[in-house]
Amino acid sequence: MTTRSLGDGTCTLHIPRYKDYDGIFESFNGGFLSTIADAAACWATMTRTGADMKMATTSIHISFTAPCHTDVICHAKVIKTGRSLSTVAAELFDENGLLVATAHITYMLLGKE
Repeated sequence: MTTRSLGDGTCTLHIPRYKDYDGIFESFNGGFLSTIADAAACWATMTRTGADMKMATTSIHISFTAPCHTDVICHAKVIKTGRSLSTVAAELFDENGLLVATAHITYMLLGKE
């Protein structure tokens, strides 16, 4: 996994596809795509809260729009960070720019270490 960019409330990751980890239809496994969205969203949130903020994923909703047969690019953007929750949107694309999934992730902010 490579971080392509990290900014105020944003994170972009590049993740290579390894065919050994494909799902049953010889495409990027959906569970892995969910994990990628969660990682990018968490890091985007930390740009707003600081890296010392403890947090827990409280919900992930992901919609798969196309099979992914290439590496993945994930763009995450914080929608809102409040006192106790942070909401993030993520989009996952294949190397050709095809949208393969969208995700909505919410974190409970548990306080600084």
